Amino acid sequence: MAFFTLYAKDGSASVQVPHRSGVPGINENWPCELIIRPDDDRLEIRPRMSKKDSVYLPLNKVIQAGVVTEQEIIEKSKSVVGRAVLGGLILGPVGAIVGGTSGVGKKEKKVTHAYFIINYQPDPQVDDIKVLTFDITGALYLNQFTELLKDRAGIVESKPNLSNGPITL
Repeated sequence: MAFFTLYAKDGSASVQVPHRSGVPGINENWPCELIIRPDDDRLEIRPRMSKKDSVYLPLNKVIQAGVVTEQEIIEKSKSVVGRAVLGGLILGPVGAIVGGTSGVGKKEKKVTHAYFIINYQPDPQVDDIKVLTFDITGALYLNQFTELLKDRAGIVESKPNLSNGPITL
């Protein structure tokens, strides 16, 4: 396990990420270590701080990996009392009335969550695609790990050539 680098002394690459969904036997938000070893064609998903066994995903079953974001809007009630007290401190009784009435209603806050997603196909004969989801909060070296995972899994992404004229979809 490497803390300040992607690679450990044995040549394996790993990142620390909390599990969100998709891995059987590992609870949501459980800390995990994702490991790619140089001599193994599997991704090891090792639960941390647990005696649970690792889960292995053959790299040839991985069809995509990357970071996706999800944005949610959180509505919070405005604090009528807090605004009234603040308005009263600043402008006296009139300020308390104005501050209190400005606290009626709800305010919206946008929150963005980012996740590391691994799509895999358990059986190539069936078009069933499964998803493993991990939270990327505090994950160091995730971009390099993602590129290594794609390389080892044989995932080639085609990028459009924007310099040679128009693109037809």
